[in-house]
Amino acid sequence: MHPAGTGNTGKLMSEKDSQLELIRRLLDGDADEQDFAAIERMLRDDPQFRKEYLRYLSVDSALAGGLAKVPRRSPEDFPPPARRFVSWKRMAAAAAGLAALLSAGLWIMRPTPGEPVAVLVASAKGDLRYQGKLQDAGDSTIRTGRFELRGGVSSFRFENGVEVVVEAPASFRVDSALKLTLWQGRLSATVPPEGAGFTVETPAAEVIDFGTEFAVEVAADRSSEVHVFDGSVDVKPLGGPETEPVRLETNAATRIEYESVVPMGIQIDPNRFIRSLKEPKLRYAPAIQALSPALHHRMGMETIGGNSALQYFSRNSAVPFLALGKIGASFRFGGEAQRSFVLVPEYEKSTSGELSGLCWIFADSRPRRATVAANGSIFNDGQFGWSLLRDSGCLQVRVPQNNGEVVSVREKEQLPIGQWQQIAFVADGKTLRLYRNGKQVASRPCGPVARSLSAPLTIGGRLENDGPHARHFWHGRIDEFALFNTALTEPQILELYKIAQRSD
Repeated sequence: MHPAGTGNTGKLMSEKDSQLELIRRLLDGDADEQDFAAIERMLRDDPQFRKEYLRYLSVDSALAGGLAKVPRRSPEDFPPPARRFVSWKRMAAAAAGLAALLSAGLWIMRPTPGEPVAVLVASAKGDLRYQGKLQDAGDSTIRTGRFELRGGVSSFRFENGVEVVVEAPASFRVDSALKLTLWQGRLSATVPPEGAGFTVETPAAEVIDFGTEFAVEVAADRSSEVHVFDGSVDVKPLGGPETEPVRLETNAATRIEYESVVPMGIQIDPNRFIRSLKEPKLRYAPAIQALSPALHHRMGMETIGGNSALQYFSRNSAVPFLALGKIGASFRFGGEAQRSFVLVPEYEKSTSGELSGLCWIFADSRPRRATVAANGSIFNDGQFGWSLLRDSGCLQVRVPQNNGEVVSVREKEQLPIGQWQQIAFVADGKTLRLYRNGKQVASRPCGPVARSLSAPLTIGGRLENDGPHARHFWHGRIDEFALFNTALTEPQILELYKIAQRSD
């Protein structure tokens, strides 16, 4: 129960605050189509709102006559500089809007499309919105203005050669070919010499590049982190004119709290950011193909774009599903919290009695029964199941034989956390072997693999029987997943491990 006389006042204040926020977004050029529709409706139906709108147009127009002190904005935006200029174009637009309102009462300032400054290079399951509208799938032009990325990952290249990768959820504004403002989310940038001076502004800092490769993350509390992988950048806290920038060199990182002007050195995290959506043309993929795999998913952009049979499921589609991999990109799996997994309904099963599997895994934690991959479901063993053994944190593989019995082997040591590991298993009709980083870690006698030809494949979880639902989710990343309907040899597995350690 509200104290006497406060309930309606609180409601009125809430409505007024919402209206003022709409006007603020309009004047700052941040309004989307829903905002425009709401403003037009209130201009038509609400005399009090028209009065407020006129008053703010008048104030905004007056600001154009000189400099004005501006307080910090609300948490939905980052603080502007202490002073701002208002261009003559904005002044004229405000005056025109005021005059039109006085005569018709139903005029608002809609932004025109910005200047083209970049092209969309790639987008993986992305929901990219420009000025509130979904970017047309056939339009690769990136213009100045406000963007939101609500799902997936997008990459674009500026006119000066600067390449930027943005991970959802992200909110940002493209200001020019040399500047981008990031309000929320992650981005990485590769800046050639022609793009030196490229700047990323955040709620807490301004990052100025000198021809390098770096990444920026803005958290929900508006704090900022900057990680430099190669070259150098200047990071200037936006606390005041006297704040000195910090120079970050290769393999250095800093964090700046929103309320602080003191940069804090932190450990660089090269595994956190996607730095490219291109799968590198290294020797690893051709070496896999030379062994005639029944299935090979690179777990990157090529996997999604080139194989429509692969389906990715997640509880939250806004969470990025791509991450930095062992080679190029990898798929990110969020464990029980995200319930993400990949389903491959059809692929060529083994009929020879032999079967091999090989991939790279990165564990963020070791959930109970976390599944790397499985052919089958909870109640159907299929041809193999590859997971952690309950709560032990040890890797195991289970293979059903033709006689119906299931053979399993497991490693005695726990799977390391936070490190890329090559894992493999081989069933040759006589023995089931388990490998990690090119070395055999367990083995057991095993007959020919069962001929289970109908069961689908899941990666990152184990399928339930009632459709595309899974459990026992992987928490981490999986890269370069391959199955072979033959028995790989130990020298072949070791050679693939060695190739992945090289950069050629």
